[in-house]
Amino acid sequence: MPPEVLSLIIFRHNRSDAVNMKKLKLITVAKRGLPLVLAIYFLPWITLFYIICGLLDVIRNSDRSPNTFARYFFGNGVLTWMLSPMNLLFDLLSFPYWNKGVYRLNELPLEYQQELNDLANAINEADLCKRANAQMKDHKRLMLFYKWYGVNSEMIDDVPAFCQTFKFIRTIGVSAFRGHESTSRHFGPLRLTYRVLLNFGPVPQGASYIEVGRHTNYWRDCRLFIFDDTLIHQSFNQADSIRYCLFVDILRPSPWPNLMDCILRFIRFCLSNYNSVFYRNWDVVWNQAAKEVSEHSKLDDDI
Repeated sequence: MPPEVLSLIIFRHNRSDAVNMKKLKLITVAKRGLPLVLAIYFLPWITLFYIICGLLDVIRNSDRSPNTFARYFFGNGVLTWMLSPMNLLFDLLSFPYWNKGVYRLNELPLEYQQELNDLANAINEADLCKRANAQMKDHKRLMLFYKWYGVNSEMIDDVPAFCQTFKFIRTIGVSAFRGHESTSRHFGPLRLTYRVLLNFGPVPQGASYIEVGRHTNYWRDCRLFIFDDTLIHQSFNQADSIRYCLFVDILRPSPWPNLMDCILRFIRFCLSNYNSVFYRNWDVVWNQAAKEVSEHSKLDDDI
């Protein structure tokens, strides 16, 4: 076949793929936008309330690009949008501890710092790299949970330091991330807690980092990162080696800690059978009995 003809065939094939992809994105946006149109028609005041709450919530992001708004209202941020009235209430209940988005350890109250330092000291004793590698097998991304919203998993006996009752720490897990992997840009659902990531094991070389809006943290430069995970964020590991992080949720500082904790307990009770929906990007191990890691499909990257 002449090269000119072959080039023409390849060009038409690529153009056809691009057109089909564009059509698919338009269909996806239309499907996700239709419920909003119907809600505006049938429930205008409730919908207006949610739109206002959503706008107040999403503009907290430093990245206010059209892509961020599209993901929030029509993509994988819809759950965060639906919970925005609650999250804005949590912001009020946390005043005067106003949400900075990204934190240094010394910006948290002293009691929080002490608990996190004690937890960090337990990492080497627990040999977490070895434990994660034993479950990693052929999986690209692994989440190994020891505690979720204050409840210990069955594997907790392996790490006594994680078994204790903490005053502020609510979730403890290990995130293992193979080289040349990344997540989609996404939003966490609830602002009752802040996310703490503590990188451990060999220092990742190359581009291994997390982006929260316009803030980028390279693990080789700073191994502790604290942030509000309802902000849009994305993790990358372009290094060749596995990246390990202790994955921790802490109850956000508030003048009403008992009230915040009661709300968190109620949410945990309601979601106890559905918690894996928050980690669909990952292969998750919840307890020692789970010898085989559950496979979950990745979140949509349509937008």
